Amino acid sequence: MNEKMNIAKQTYSGSFLRFVPISEQWKDELYSCYTDHYLQKYIDDHNCETIFQFKNKDAMARCIEEWKQAWEENRYFRWMVETKDENRVIGTIEIASIPNTTDYIKRVINKNPGTFVDNPTHLFEQGVQNGVLRIDVISEYALEQIFDDILKVTQSFFEGFGLKQMIVQCLVSDRERRKVLDKHGFSSNESNGETLHPYLIKSLSASN
Repeated sequence: MNEKMNIAKQTYSGSFLRFVPISEQWKDELYSCYTDHYLQKYIDDHNCETIFQFKNKDAMARCIEEWKQAWEENRYFRWMVETKDENRVIGTIEIASIPNTTDYIKRVINKNPGTFVDNPTHLFEQGVQNGVLRIDVISEYALEQIFDDILKVTQSFFEGFGLKQMIVQCLVSDRERRKVLDKHGFSSNESNGETLHPYLIKSLSASN
């Protein structure tokens, strides 16, 4: 557990980006990010415990408090994404565990709006698990080098959190994101001949 805790609590650094623990002092910047037209396409409550939307800065502040509470309780972890050259906040990333990558995803995709699917898993449980990586960045930075930097840094989550598989959302129209996910070994998530859009999946074996 100590190794996982060290992975979870640290600040990460890539070639272009820094990933720092979420903080309310960046409320205005994060609110600006979450009103971006590109990022809004990825806003949903698939794996959330509350409704995931931001009508104003107060709602953003409440959400930040929820993220921080989850962090303190080691339930899931979210980092702000900041550019190194300009120290600009351009979004967030999050890692959470999920029970599996088929039945659970089917349930969250098909659930009614405003309802929540129970997720009994915990990132600090013993044994190998499955994870969902959330990548929320603004349109100006929805670029190959940015996605590449994020995926290079989060590659360590497989070993750090003992993940067997990791899934990431990618809309069909999002060619830039898909190109980089393909490069990093993600592929369509299928179950009994059904493709589970909008999720792509990567297994531990593909990460080696």
